[in-house]
Amino acid sequence: MLIVSKRGFVNSTFLTKSIIRHVRISIDKTKVRLTPSQSGQIIATLSFGTVINAVGTTGDWYAVEIPATQEGVIISGYVHKDNIQFVK
Repeated sequence: MLIVSKRGFVNSTFLTKSIIRHVRISIDKTKVRLTPSQSGQIIATLSFGTVINAVGTTGDWYAVEIPATQEGVIISGYVHKDNIQFVK
């Protein structure tokens, strides 16, 4: 069962990722891919100006997390560095 409206906490020793920065999508219809490759499966498409969390890097790709949907699902994938700007 998925509970969306509850708040909880987790000990930081269980976390493997940390937010590097907030980034803004700089190109409309930017594709979020399952793997850090132009041939990676597209799992989401983001609009210009969308702000997301960058949680790591792999070559020219940023590992990103898109905020939770109404169902509580967080989408994790990769966006190419040419499609983002760092938020100050």
